[in-house]
Amino acid sequence: MLVLTPAALERYGLPTALTPEERSAGRLSDRHKVVKQVERAGLELTKRGFGAWTRIFYRPEDGKRRCVQLCIPAWGALPTSEWDDQKDPQLPTMSEADLARFLGSYADRVITPRGFTATTGLALMTALRPPTRAEKDEQSGTFERAFNADALTQVYPVVECKVPDEHLILKGKWPRHHQRTPDQMLMEEPFSWCRELIDEGRVWTVSMSASRTCSALRPSGRFRSIT
Repeated sequence: MLVLTPAALERYGLPTALTPEERSAGRLSDRHKVVKQVERAGLELTKRGFGAWTRIFYRPEDGKRRCVQLCIPAWGALPTSEWDDQKDPQLPTMSEADLARFLGSYADRVITPRGFTATTGLALMTALRPPTRAEKDEQSGTFERAFNADALTQVYPVVECKVPDEHLILKGKWPRHHQRTPDQMLMEEPFSWCRELIDEGRVWTVSMSASRTCSALRPSGRFRSIT
């Protein structure tokens, strides 16, 4: 992993700050000269493009993949809300040497950072329960790819108690407007809060919801929402 400081960004022809449009997209435009240089060099970018966390790689050859992970703090790669102590943030004033030690210690003790904390956490869980493993063929003596039954990415059968009322697996199972009881569905919410509707709210046609992880926004798909 390479951490690019503002001086390194200038050295390689990259902006020290993203424009509002680039920050909204989370990456440089595909027409940026550096992106074009990467393509001309025979390298490729992931679908995330050239952003705060960029992975540049050669196409795999002989089962081997060569890649490098870029971390660009000046573009918001290490937000204090995720990587720092919000009460006493250290990253904004951390020296380059201390930042290298900080990320190096994380890589040694946990995993090489792949992106924001959610992305890195997913990479860690996938590494602990990978989709495949090397399995030796008793006849040929060579190692071949085998799938892990307990992989994090393993597809499991749909369970009725975990799906919303609109799921096709429940079609025709109960009468219309049936309210499922706790023995028919999993009553699970990370946070539940509500209040009585006010008179103004009864005529609203649009609701607004906010979630940092978006894990609780699925139910809002049942009505018009702006997030």
